[in-house]
Amino acid sequence: MDSFIDVFTLCNYCILANVLDPHTYNFANLTYGHTANATHLVQRQEHDYNALSPEDRRYFSYVCGLAINLIDWIKCHYVFEGNGPNDATTTARKYLHHQVRAIVRYKMTAEKENVQGVPNCTETDLRRQISLLFMDGMTEFRGLSLLDLKDADSLSWVVLEGQVS
Repeated sequence: MDSFIDVFTLCNYCILANVLDPHTYNFANLTYGHTANATHLVQRQEHDYNALSPEDRRYFSYVCGLAINLIDWIKCHYVFEGNGPNDATTTARKYLHHQVRAIVRYKMTAEKENVQGVPNCTETDLRRQISLLFMDGMTEFRGLSLLDLKDADSLSWVVLEGQVS
C-alpha cells in the first residue's frame, strides 16, 4: 500500500499545484515580496487575478486532470483490501482531504506564531484557493470541509494499516 500512497501523494501535488504555487498569491505588476494594495486584493477576490501566466494555468489544469485520470485508472485495475475503503477514488479523496487540512492547519499555526510565509498569502487566501479548486467539476473529490478548522492545535493526519484515515 505504501507505493499507492506515494502515487497518491504525487497526484495530490498535481491536484494542488495551483494552490501551492507562490505566484497564485502574487500579482503580475507587483515585485515578488512586496505587499499587495487594495486594488490587487479586490481583483483577486472578484476575478482570481494573480501572477500566473495563462500557460501556467493551463499546465496546472492539465496536470490536475492527469492526476485524476491516474487515480481513475488505479480504481479500474486494483481493489484495496482491509478495513478501509476498497476503491482508489475513496482512498485518494480521503488522503487528499487530510493533506489539504494539514496544509491549512500549518498555515494557521504559522500565522498564529507570526512566521512569514509566501508573500500576500494569508490563511483566508489559502482557503479561498482551495475552495476554488473544489467548487465545480471536481466531483471525484467532493466533500472537503474546512469549516471545522478553527484552531491549529493539531497538524496530524494518519496513515494506518495501509489505509488513509
